[in-house]
Amino acid sequence: MINYIFDLDNTLYPPNAGIMRKIDERINRFMIEKVGIPEREVDKLRQDYRKRYGVTLNGLMFHHLTNPSDYLEYVHDINYDKYIKKDRKLRKILKNINGYCAVFTNGSKAHAVNVLNTLGVIDCFSDIFSIEDAGYNPKPNKESYCRFIEITGIDPSDSIFFEDMHVNLESAGAIGFKTALVWGEYDSQFDYYFSSIYDIIDLNSQV
Repeated sequence: MINYIFDLDNTLYPPNAGIMRKIDERINRFMIEKVGIPEREVDKLRQDYRKRYGVTLNGLMFHHLTNPSDYLEYVHDINYDKYIKKDRKLRKILKNINGYCAVFTNGSKAHAVNVLNTLGVIDCFSDIFSIEDAGYNPKPNKESYCRFIEITGIDPSDSIFFEDMHVNLESAGAIGFKTALVWGEYDSQFDYYFSSIYDIIDLNSQV
């Protein structure tokens, strides 16, 4: 049986939904208002932290002693109904998948639950693996995938990893996952390509 592992943001819903844009705004506000970083330095610092640590949070933890729980609660304090809604089409597709389904996100557990509840698909997944479960060690770091495998007990070679970000898929592939790029432009280095999450309805004929 195949395991289906899904990224959350910009994967289970379209990238133009606006959720990540709003979260980016709140990250900037957190850095300015809560950490005290001058506004003119925020963009450059975030680029540096994402390059070095994978996500902004880790840079703030290492260099500014930021409490991760405070950060995650602040940046995910958004009105989800404004950006996404119940997705009956996605629900039907996920319900027809014959295999283990899990979410693997660099977001918080609460954020994942809010997104999945708003989409109306939370019961389609057996597990949610969040940044807290990864010990705040995010994708694309190898340790994050290894921790996921350890907790879930899955075999990567029997699993498909769905993502919108190339770098995260590259790391998943290096661990042994089959890789599926969603919403991006076709890239032959990955095992599967889907122009939208809804196109995975054809997956059963490919595996």
